[in-house]
Amino acid sequence: MMKKRDLALAVLAVVTLTAGIGMNYLSSGAWRIRQYKSQTEAKLAAKEWIDSGGTYRVSIERKEIVKVLRPQNIVEQEVYALMELEEDKRRECYDVLKESIDDYSSCMAKIFEQKAETIVPRHKLVESIVVNERQQSIRECIHLGTEEGYACGETEVRPNQLVSEREARLLKAKKDLYYFRYPSKNS
Repeated sequence: MMKKRDLALAVLAVVTLTAGIGMNYLSSGAWRIRQYKSQTEAKLAAKEWIDSGGTYRVSIERKEIVKVLRPQNIVEQEVYALMELEEDKRRECYDVLKESIDDYSSCMAKIFEQKAETIVPRHKLVESIVVNERQQSIRECIHLGTEEGYACGETEVRPNQLVSEREARLLKAKKDLYYFRYPSKNS
């Protein structure tokens, strides 16, 4: 008859062996590779796996420069102020006329190079930050070819979580990989 001590040692040996096998299986990553009988089954399983993962939201910030019409009364005030400056310059040109007609012509030409109505801007540029959101699948797969199967990645993020565009790029770089394999046609 087995003593309690021998029974305890046997149970301990079985538990240790089972834990060792489990740890080896987990560390090998074999649990991440799923085998299917055909490409169709692997494709369907990969699609179901993607759909069951859900989505998260990515916040995309962009700077936009928008052309905005300035208020008409402000534009008119600026035009009027410039026209008054033109009038002062014309008076100065009249004073120059007393001395030389050539200097008067060049003085008046400078005034009429740009009319006040054309140099006062009717629009202004306004910079604004536009924030958009897009949905991103937590799980994604790519087909590796007819001989390989599908390589799939899972992003470590909660469903419906909002992340920045930069965080989304970092998350994509750190995906956990899974494989949906099927036998090649040559096998």
